[in-house]
Amino acid sequence: MSSHSSMGAKTTPATCSGGPKRPRRRQGSHIGCRMTLILSEITSRWALQVSDRLLTISRKSGVQAFDRLSNKTIILHARDGVAALSYTGRAYLHGVPTDTWIAQQLNGNEFPFDPKTDKFFSRTAIRRTRWPRLSFALHRLAESFNEVAKTHGIGLNQLPVSIAVAGWLWYRRKRPRPFIALINPDNDGRYRVSWSLRRYGYYFLWMPLPAGYLTVEDHQHLDSRLGSLDLPQASEVLSGTIQKIAARTETVGADCMAVSISHPWSNERTIASRFMRNVDAVPRQPVTTPSFVAYSPWVIGPTQCIAPAQLIGCSLSMQVGIYTISFEGFTPSADPNMLPFITFGPQDRKEFSGQ
Repeated sequence: MSSHSSMGAKTTPATCSGGPKRPRRRQGSHIGCRMTLILSEITSRWALQVSDRLLTISRKSGVQAFDRLSNKTIILHARDGVAALSYTGRAYLHGVPTDTWIAQQLNGNEFPFDPKTDKFFSRTAIRRTRWPRLSFALHRLAESFNEVAKTHGIGLNQLPVSIAVAGWLWYRRKRPRPFIALINPDNDGRYRVSWSLRRYGYYFLWMPLPAGYLTVEDHQHLDSRLGSLDLPQASEVLSGTIQKIAARTETVGADCMAVSISHPWSNERTIASRFMRNVDAVPRQPVTTPSFVAYSPWVIGPTQCIAPAQLIGCSLSMQVGIYTISFEGFTPSADPNMLPFITFGPQDRKEFSGQ
């Protein structure tokens, strides 16, 4: 068994061992979640990604919370793979949330949607005639960021976007393999995709993004724990690490989104999306959500495109490609005589006119 966490080291030129530096601010205010913490892990049995959901805004008075429940995660089912993507960095591009802009790029032009002109929620049972391989989709996304940097480079250069990717690739004649990838600007400012080494067998690999939040003790703790845990325990350890850091910094949120993806050859091909709310883990951050409310991320698949949703009193599942996606929710009452109020609808997104 081997562990590895050095992929995050090259991703944070603006960080130091004590945590991220505040980005230089030029005109007005800007919202960013470069401070967002994303922890990704892959093993021979699953891929797992956990991220916080806090957006902060930099003002003259300091950093303030702008949105504590913002979605930053996309589940992508491509022709030859599946992955969870979470971003950190500039929170709005072209006037829409960055995760929405990323979903728009991954969704492609065959069944487009315009988040500026209509409140898009879901499109299912579509038939895509062109659906790319996963590597092509990620490289195309990197090129889309390069185009934005050319035309609207000031804002993106002030606060770049980095994307952590964790998932599975499968082949015709080889067994599937888990992977971690990173999309971020290189030293020359161009966005590129970096891939973890191809490995097979029993091992695990994890990556923080950005790396500056984690102390040496945090690294040692994750190195020693993750390799011996099952999936529910690994999810708790990663979310607990994010909440531990949220307790000592104002730029990491205590509410988390966890996405796990099972092996493509497993008996139950499952993608589980789980909203992990802050209850008592970080007392100084408010409880944002009642116990019966949960949230889901973007889902982009061969036959559907579904925006982030709010689940009240229910859990849902749906078929996406070869996988079943489970949106894990909460039940408001265990009393069988009480009929709970159940709803599944689009999550409200905050607007920001400063970008």
